[in-house]
Amino acid sequence: EKEEYAKDFIEGKIFFNSAGTFQDIKNDEQFYNEGQVPIHIDEIKINNESIRGDIKYTLFYEEYKRVPICCFTYLTKNDFCDGIYLTDVRMKQIYKYFVVFNIGDLLKALSKEICNKGCGICARPVEYFDFSDKSNPWTKLDLSDIPIHYRKFFIHSNNHDYQKEFRIVITHRM
Repeated sequence: EKEEYAKDFIEGKIFFNSAGTFQDIKNDEQFYNEGQVPIHIDEIKINNESIRGDIKYTLFYEEYKRVPICCFTYLTKNDFCDGIYLTDVRMKQIYKYFVVFNIGDLLKALSKEICNKGCGICARPVEYFDFSDKSNPWTKLDLSDIPIHYRKFFIHSNNHDYQKEFRIVITHRM
């Protein structure tokens, strides 16, 4: 986004922010706060009596606001054609500076440092879904490599799929 961010990264500075910084952001494209994942329930029954149908619930826990998270765009060879970056026009409006690096090398170095400090790390590309899909397809996603209470940070609305995010979350010791 900014030239100084790219320069800082090249110099070995990686910035994490608290997830709460992003949770209160809302705009015309976003119907759920960052880190909230909807669960559509057609019917709730108590003592065999229906209460309400088609309710949108979100999973949320106040403590999540403090979770350290780092997000960046994750490009693969499929994002290029003859050396030219194929991108969504929305990305071109947002990002002007790129740093190309090997994610495996970065994660290996980060993991070592973070684990030496007594914490854990979860890292993977974000999976994007149509949050209006009442079949809740994100509940079928295999995120078994991530502790359950951190999984929501790797699921996002397909309104933001052009961001092609990769996220790193610092966790409790695993």
